[in-house]
Amino acid sequence: MTQALRNSLLPFFLLAVGIITASYFIINSAQFKEMPSLLAMASTLDVTLLIPGIYFLFIRKSTIPKITVIPVFVLCFITASILLPKEHQQTLSVIEYAIPVIELFVIGFTIYNIRKIVKAYNLQKGESGHLGFIETVNQATENAFGKGVFANVLATEISIFHYAILGWKKKVEAETAKHFSYHRENGYVAFMVTITLALIAETVILHIWIADWNSILAWILTGISIYSSFFLMGDLNAARLRPIFFTDEGIVFRAGLRWRTKVLYSQIETLEYRTPDKEKEIFQNFALTGDANVLLTFNTDISAKGLYGLSKTFTKLAIHLDDKLGFKAEIEKRI
Repeated sequence: MTQALRNSLLPFFLLAVGIITASYFIINSAQFKEMPSLLAMASTLDVTLLIPGIYFLFIRKSTIPKITVIPVFVLCFITASILLPKEHQQTLSVIEYAIPVIELFVIGFTIYNIRKIVKAYNLQKGESGHLGFIETVNQATENAFGKGVFANVLATEISIFHYAILGWKKKVEAETAKHFSYHRENGYVAFMVTITLALIAETVILHIWIADWNSILAWILTGISIYSSFFLMGDLNAARLRPIFFTDEGIVFRAGLRWRTKVLYSQIETLEYRTPDKEKEIFQNFALTGDANVLLTFNTDISAKGLYGLSKTFTKLAIHLDDKLGFKAEIEKRI
């Protein structure tokens, strides 16, 4: 996240927390018992309308899409439903009538953007289909919406669900090039399957337990867990389908959904079979789990792109390869 975005969101976050905290104390005060209807209405309007309004004022001149006001409103609505006693949610019930209108708007907006992305994706795929799905869809969203937070977030979300749902029968995204896997010998597949199954079981138990106290919170946590499961499965399939591969100019390094970069052969200084010292060395870790078994050092800064547009610059890259000997031999052929 850029400094400009931090400057926009941090003051808003502090104000939102302040408004919610003030509403909490008002609702639990002695004065609330004396004027419950008036104070309940004021607290409802502050949380559900004032906070989204402040959010809009903070982002209106930034690169953050204006449509993000909608999820902020929904979160504020849920927060108000948790804060307010059920017998004093009359104002909240009135505001609730706006939700179907918002849903229709979101559906229309989504359909419009899906068509826009598909058109841009097909055009981009025809020009550079060899790059891989993540790279192509990222370029497509940038072509459709311009470079910025919205394009990066949208590309990441599309990629997560693409690999989680459709990635089971897809082909390796480097079939015609010399490539090397990085997910077999480190036990990554077994690790991810175990974590996902544990997450599903825990979600069911947690939902049943919390639902007795607050059904809205239970569904929020369940939604987070479901999304996490999609991410885990998406990352697993991306790791299988997106190996490290060699081109005429250099090596394309990928780590599941998480990271991607391209390094020219002339930029490689050394290759060592070892795990870097986390206490003494600064490096970028592309190992999916466990320790890396290869450390590459470069003679210039290398930039990698990650989830949601996150980027990192480094001169050392740590990876775990299933065939580290073959990888080194392939580099020696080309340098």
